[in-house]
Amino acid sequence: MMFPGELNTNSRANPPVPVFPLRSTGLSSQYSPYSTSRFQEIQQKCNLKCTWKCSFLLLVFFTFVITTFLFYLMAVRKSCTDTREKCVFLEKSKAIAMDSENSLKLTTEAPPLTTTTTSNVSTRGKFKSDVTPEDLSDLHRQHTRYQWPSVLEITSFNTPYSSNVYPYHFWNLEFYNKQPVFMRLNLTLPWGANFAVYGRRNVAPSITQHDFSEFIKGGKLDNRLSRRSADIIEKDPLVVNVTLVQYLDTGRWFLSIYNDDIRPHTVVLKIAEAEDVSTTCPNECSGHGSCYLGKCDCIDGYQGNDCSKSVCPMLCSNHGKYGGGLCHCEEGWKGTECDIPETDCRVADCSGHGVCKNGVCQCQQGWKGDDCDEVDCMDKSCSGHGICVSGKCYCKAGWQGEDCSLMNKQVFQCLPRCSDHGTYDLETGVCICNKFWTGPDCSQALCNLNCGPHGKCDQGRCECDIGWTGDKCDQLPCDERCSEHGQCRNGTCVCSRGWNGKHCTFQGCDNGCGNHGNCILINNMYSCVCDDGWEGESCSVRLEMECNDEIDNDQDGMIDCSDSECCNSASCTDHIMCLASNDPLDVLLRKQPPSVTASFYQRVKFLVEEHSVQSYAHLDEYREQ
Repeated sequence: MMFPGELNTNSRANPPVPVFPLRSTGLSSQYSPYSTSRFQEIQQKCNLKCTWKCSFLLLVFFTFVITTFLFYLMAVRKSCTDTREKCVFLEKSKAIAMDSENSLKLTTEAPPLTTTTTSNVSTRGKFKSDVTPEDLSDLHRQHTRYQWPSVLEITSFNTPYSSNVYPYHFWNLEFYNKQPVFMRLNLTLPWGANFAVYGRRNVAPSITQHDFSEFIKGGKLDNRLSRRSADIIEKDPLVVNVTLVQYLDTGRWFLSIYNDDIRPHTVVLKIAEAEDVSTTCPNECSGHGSCYLGKCDCIDGYQGNDCSKSVCPMLCSNHGKYGGGLCHCEEGWKGTECDIPETDCRVADCSGHGVCKNGVCQCQQGWKGDDCDEVDCMDKSCSGHGICVSGKCYCKAGWQGEDCSLMNKQVFQCLPRCSDHGTYDLETGVCICNKFWTGPDCSQALCNLNCGPHGKCDQGRCECDIGWTGDKCDQLPCDERCSEHGQCRNGTCVCSRGWNGKHCTFQGCDNGCGNHGNCILINNMYSCVCDDGWEGESCSVRLEMECNDEIDNDQDGMIDCSDSECCNSASCTDHIMCLASNDPLDVLLRKQPPSVTASFYQRVKFLVEEHSVQSYAHLDEYREQ
């Protein structure tokens, strides 16, 4: 209880200003506790007592306190350095004690891991059953001094890579996959360790952004979080091998292996192609799921490796099976409860806007939906110039009418013409060019054909200059008559066998001179000029050219000098078959013609006369009888 004129020195808040009733107190105003003279009196007393001595004593006291605090900090730091004790929070000490008691009760030292790796990190490690603050302090100092590489690049598969991963840290790796394939990630790590593996293509993964993730709890794969198969092969009581199988697409892959323990662990990773992985699912998922890379993804209501176990069956009117929250009807039934025959419509009269045929409502124009209960546009496409929404056409700019089929001429009259090679789109405000035209105003011809110096590309084809033809204007044309008995080659008519002339209109030598001569125009007539060794009108008769090889080369039954064709040869000039004889015509012309009454002997006697046609005949050997 407070009385007027009394101050409450124990209150934490500012004392309220008292309010007094309007009455006479009988006291003089100079005795008021809130008067100005009262405060001046208190200030004078303080000035007399608080001299420079008080200030000096306060300064000495504060200096002593600060110096004592600094010495205390230095002593604590030196004590931690000399005794290798770690000043830790109580919660961390409890966590270390619990983890040491639960997870490391086997032996005090693990066998060394010997691997072949390109990493510079050691592959040996020890596991202590008792983790002391000294060990954690030493570990912290080692981690502070060590500079970790950002990313370790894996240059070859089937090669082990190892690293000593510190607590709550990542081991980052990357490699390039040349083709889509199943990859096997073999991890060798201590028994009881907790790790997470994150993978991402072309970009480094994170905890929230990754293409796949695997969790290893207590040295074993967490099957609840992994949809891929994994093999765990225990070769050592303190070391386990965990195999992860992943389907990786082509590209550069980044891996991040996270140590989720309070102590460092040595991890060995070896990546290899998994050639024996099957992509088929057991029993084809029993028809209750989809198969993806050898794993069944069951629909709601089914579970198991092959999705054969039903979770919650439903009656479905005894005409179907329940799965995934829905009834899967048997053949001949439909509806949400499988209670409608296949030949019936869900709404028998199709809402009065259609006809039911074979269980399907065929709606009238202007209506749509399974039950013909939704209003539709009379023209669903809105003439290609609008969008149908709730039975109404909303036209694009420049078009009007119920079905957007009427052009707004006032708008189109003011639009650009797009060089008459396109149409102007009001929505985008650009010209939509026709085929083979481009540019902002469709004035540039688009053609990528090389028509050479004798043509130009127009609308995807070559327009040739006069006198040139062909797809690329690189051919000279020939006269139309050339096509009857020849072929045009670069403006020249190449005649078929037996035809000649500029346009192959003149019939030439028979059989083309048998390919043994040339057909030449002589005196306005074509005749064969045979090659050596051939004769005849068509150069088809072979001549004996080798007269000293005792071979019938021309196959006429006469060998060498026996053939008259060899008489001009030096080896046959003296041969009996090559002796010169007179021409019978010349002999007859030199003689007097026989009389009309001459006998046959007299007429042919010149053949056996001496120095006549035959050089070896004798007249006395013949008689006229």
